Amino acid sequence: MLEQYLEVVPIPVLIAAPALAGLVFLLCPARLRLPAALVILPPFLIIGRLPLLGTVALGAKALGFAMLLALGVAAMLSPGPKRRLHPLCYAYVPLAFAAPFFIVTTEDPAIPILYGVQWICLVFAAIMLCRTIVDADSLFHLVKLLGYGFLLATPILLSALVTGQWSYTGHSRFEPYGASAVQTSIVFTMTAGLGAYLAFRDNTKIMRPIWIGMVAAATGMALLTGTRSAMITLIGVCAPVGFYAIRKPVLAVPALGVVIIGIAVVLSRVDSNPFDRYKTLETARGEQAVEYIQESIAQRPLTGLLGTRGFNAQVDESLGFHAHNAYLKMAYTGGLVMLVPYLMLAGITLLCAVYVFRNRRLFDTDPLLTSVLVAFMFMIYAQGMVNHMIYQATHTWALLHVLLSMLFITQAGEVVKYKREFPALAAMQLKGHRLAAQ
Repeated sequence: MLEQYLEVVPIPVLIAAPALAGLVFLLCPARLRLPAALVILPPFLIIGRLPLLGTVALGAKALGFAMLLALGVAAMLSPGPKRRLHPLCYAYVPLAFAAPFFIVTTEDPAIPILYGVQWICLVFAAIMLCRTIVDADSLFHLVKLLGYGFLLATPILLSALVTGQWSYTGHSRFEPYGASAVQTSIVFTMTAGLGAYLAFRDNTKIMRPIWIGMVAAATGMALLTGTRSAMITLIGVCAPVGFYAIRKPVLAVPALGVVIIGIAVVLSRVDSNPFDRYKTLETARGEQAVEYIQESIAQRPLTGLLGTRGFNAQVDESLGFHAHNAYLKMAYTGGLVMLVPYLMLAGITLLCAVYVFRNRRLFDTDPLLTSVLVAFMFMIYAQGMVNHMIYQATHTWALLHVLLSMLFITQAGEVVKYKREFPALAAMQLKGHRLAAQ
């Protein structure tokens, strides 16, 4: 597999291209570097997931680490104040560096190790990016720039319906340019979630119908994937905006009409659909998970593949199928040594997200944005039960995972400190007086 990438992107190019791009990046005005990187990242990583685009896709996938590294450097060098992160956020760093050691002796470890290097770049980018979120405006600006990135990516995926390259495996599922329906469906979740929020909060009114159209296109394409878990995730991240919209019927009714029309247009572009999959929730994933635990993970529960030989780092070939679960895949490769710290971080993150949500009056952040990001956090970990993308750096979904985890852990620590130092003032704010706690 490594040879396939090196034929398209030889090692000299693999080294020279990021170096040249980095030089151009550094020559850009400081205020433009980070916005440009945030907008470019989603379509860049998405193109890397579309195998039928050939050389372009292979090149984007091979250079994904450079894109994440550029984002991290841009955030690190961006002008302005930087936020002090909670020390627990840096736990992602040793875990990222430790991961490649568990697979170095496996069969064909080159690609998995490169994925591990890309995960290190992602953690670096998330840390630097989170440090730039110093107030409500910087958080909203970041979300909006990511929204623009997915806005650019939407026509790329929609074009598969026009070119006829929307079904690859013959299962009548939407697989744009040969991409896995499960993996691209998460793109639609992010697109719909961010677009729905920006449709109500973007101060540039001319953009609001565009955001609504983006939501419609993403929802229509998500429906065509026939991926039940993705539809549940999409509904979950859009739910806070939906509840808000109920109280704003003047805005919500026209927006809903546009979404319905947009979905109908997308669905009309194909002559078959996978909607029968939505009629039942039956799945073999539960049985497969039990089999993976009993027949594979239980054989090496503590250290996973560390020091083993003859095993595939991606999948247990003796079983013949993927774990379809981020946590089981982590247990397979890294054993409890890696799984337990990541599960602890996940649990702490969710507790912190709930704590921040309950104390959202202490922040100057838009309460609706806080609700949307909390919904994303819960859906990210829920989606990890059916796919491994939350720990795979080839997806913007994984970057959002680590970024939000660090943000909520840091915000929760700030709330605890603020309540301890100013208990009376904090109590007043929680009763309805909106003041910034930062």
